Amino acid sequence: MVEAKARLRGTDDPAETTEILREMALVEQALGNLGEATAHLNEAIDLATDTLDRAALCRTLLALGCVQIRRGHPDQGLATNLEGLRVAERSGNLTEMAHAHIVLGTTLAELGRLEEALHEYSEGDKIARILGNLRILGEASDRPFPRGKSDKHPPTWLTSRLRGGRAPFPRAPRWAQGAGPSTSTPRC
Repeated sequence: MVEAKARLRGTDDPAETTEILREMALVEQALGNLGEATAHLNEAIDLATDTLDRAALCRTLLALGCVQIRRGHPDQGLATNLEGLRVAERSGNLTEMAHAHIVLGTTLAELGRLEEALHEYSEGDKIARILGNLRILGEASDRPFPRGKSDKHPPTWLTSRLRGGRAPFPRAPRWAQGAGPSTSTPRC
């Protein structure tokens, strides 16, 4: 965090400032400092809105939605993540659209809305494959749905949960397991 704060003081570039604030929020979230994470994200949203940086606005809204869910406000978090998807769709940025669908899928899965989650993962997967962006597919594989699976072949744990079973929820993402914070799209 010390390095991020130094970078923040040393830049006049709004795009870099927005990204540093988002990165700081992801670290604070991982540390459980959700109030600090929210403050950083709100500042980044204001800056991205002022500079009309839709890609940064999308990523930051998705991060804020995940923090809101962690703070016990699932409806607010879902609404914020949906707004992130709308921003991505309006921008026409396919990479951000794929990320937004994947994060929204994670949000819906965590809220127990598994069929809707599967649809969002499928949409994100389709866009990522069109782009040939293996990084997005790799991030999708960190989520409850394995890479290359479609809604015709859901993973066993999802099938069990859709049938009312008690299959275990998938493991935490790699960055939450001590590998350090991710600067990619947040994982709810």
